[in-house]
Amino acid sequence: MYSTALVRLYRYYRGMTQIDTDGNRVDQLPDLTTFWRTMRTLYWSMFNMSPRESADVVIENQWGGEPINHHGLTQLVGTIIFGSYHSLTEIILINIFIAVLGETYGRVQVT
Repeated sequence: MYSTALVRLYRYYRGMTQIDTDGNRVDQLPDLTTFWRTMRTLYWSMFNMSPRESADVVIENQWGGEPINHHGLTQLVGTIIFGSYHSLTEIILINIFIAVLGETYGRVQVT
């Protein structure tokens, strides 16, 4: 569910490159642009091994150096989905840990 929502948001930005006024090149990270890359990014994010910039949106320059539209809402929604995934994953892992400790404690009490 999370990966599908993130891919739907970020697939439009796949391969986009922005060149700022100083000539620095900023590329859209491919982490959330395809389903399998999104799954891999979400998996490694459980271990805090994915970049925070994964949810950033990079928009290509327009012809003639015109101002670039900012897609702040898309980035905000993507960041919220990415953050809620982290929160939900942590809650589930803590609940699993508590259940395993409770089961182990129960086994020790019986013997």
